[in-house]
Amino acid sequence: MDISTKHLIKINFNHFTNINSSFVLLYVLLVLGLKYSKSATSLYYGLYNSSFVLLTYAYLNANELKNEFENILCSIPIHRKSIVKSKYLTSLILVFLYSVASFLLYYVFNILGIGERGGNLYSFDHFISTIVVPLIFLSIYLPINLYLGREKLVIFNTIIPVIIMLSPMFIKSFKVYYLFNYIINKYRLYVDNFWLNSIVSVFSVAIFYMSFTIGNYVYINKDV
Repeated sequence: MDISTKHLIKINFNHFTNINSSFVLLYVLLVLGLKYSKSATSLYYGLYNSSFVLLTYAYLNANELKNEFENILCSIPIHRKSIVKSKYLTSLILVFLYSVASFLLYYVFNILGIGERGGNLYSFDHFISTIVVPLIFLSIYLPINLYLGREKLVIFNTIIPVIIMLSPMFIKSFKVYYLFNYIINKYRLYVDNFWLNSIVSVFSVAIFYMSFTIGNYVYINKDV
């Protein structure tokens, strides 16, 4: 990793430390709610983790837009590939942080005796889902994020994470809940299937790398 990429990641996480405490509280309450739920499968953990990863990334983006950071970067001798690399690596670190956070919070609640009644068991499959599902969403989100101009990017960053967070409610409202539940139950038959988890993990990493290649092409040819 080159020095400029490391420096850009460091700048991103300086903004990350300024995240409002209410945002952290919301995440803690979310994990607690999932722990109490009897029906919250690993896919739900992955889906909600995706929401928080994208919300956090949108927050970092908002700081960049507010300070016209992109214009500043493009006016100094930093290769655009380094900028793209820093964005993808930042998103990977966010995925890892939220995955570890959900795992630790679940077991802290267990130690404190909170949410044990009727709660589902946090398994390796849950942990994999908190990594794999966000990676797939990010693979779609990041190239679009890199392509859009300032005004459209503000709207995009506001709408997408909210839609993902509310998607379980939409699924139930649009009468496809039973189909969705059927798919989840079929998926749960393979909860302890190491090979299935491995295949899905490799697939998500491959998609993420393809997304990085596309993001590079888009941003290098973008007019800023």
